[in-house]
Amino acid sequence: MRSRLRSNNCVARSRLAFLFTGKRRSADRRAQRIATRYRVRQGRNVSRLRTRSRLRRLRTPSAYLEDGDWAVLTRKGAEIRDESGRSVERTIVKSTASAQLVDKGNHKHFMAKEIHEQPEVVGHTLAHYIDMVNERVALPGTLPFDWTKLKRLSISACGTAFYAGLVAKYWFERFAKLPVEIDIASEFRYRGAPLEAGDLAIFISQSGETADTLATLRYARENKQHILSVVNVPTSTIARESDVVMPTLAGPEIGVASTKAFTCQLSTLACLRDCRRPCAWSYVGSGRAEPGARADRGAAV
Repeated sequence: MRSRLRSNNCVARSRLAFLFTGKRRSADRRAQRIATRYRVRQGRNVSRLRTRSRLRRLRTPSAYLEDGDWAVLTRKGAEIRDESGRSVERTIVKSTASAQLVDKGNHKHFMAKEIHEQPEVVGHTLAHYIDMVNERVALPGTLPFDWTKLKRLSISACGTAFYAGLVAKYWFERFAKLPVEIDIASEFRYRGAPLEAGDLAIFISQSGETADTLATLRYARENKQHILSVVNVPTSTIARESDVVMPTLAGPEIGVASTKAFTCQLSTLACLRDCRRPCAWSYVGSGRAEPGARADRGAAV
């Protein structure tokens, strides 16, 4: 979407906006520099790619804003306010993104690279959840629910993640003897599915930002479900709003067709299926994270 400079010294691109104060001419110059960065040139958004590359190299702390939050940026720092205008504090996290993770290497395209990465990333995922010495599943903490008291398990996802959920449904019912109901996220909340308080709802997403899956998660939260998410981005919105987060450790997936993210989702769900006794988990609890706490609601393990 083409950026544009407005008369009120505001540069907007999609949902991103920059507001400048001070003398009109000075503010216009600053706004123009920002607009140039996002300008589409010769039909290709080259500046957008450069900006993304710069962001991937950032190691500075950052804060995730809640819905309705806005921030005032000054030379001294940033002040975050909620939708009512009150000053609030948000958890500060440090990004681990790297430009090297999105390099094709010696492969012709990203999909070929990601196909060949599957043995390595699946190994990392399994090593995260399995005690290789004793050859058993050993998640690092105590789950906030008792498997034996669950009456039903609900799974919701979109696209390829939905197919991973279909396989998990078979596993849970065949081996864990737990009834499972699975829905495409865009349909789940609209049909008003009855949910019994205290049951478990699992949400699967590669990015952790899938809009329909996030909306379904909030529907399940309103119905007092335990929320567990299987995501590839532990700092994503779905992860931050979950009670428990199981990261897939697949690394960035650039190719449109899912490969390594799908196999890592299956590996994670298989480990969860075999977890039938109390296991270790970094669990923070439900509710919003307190200032100075971790960014995610349920800590990633």
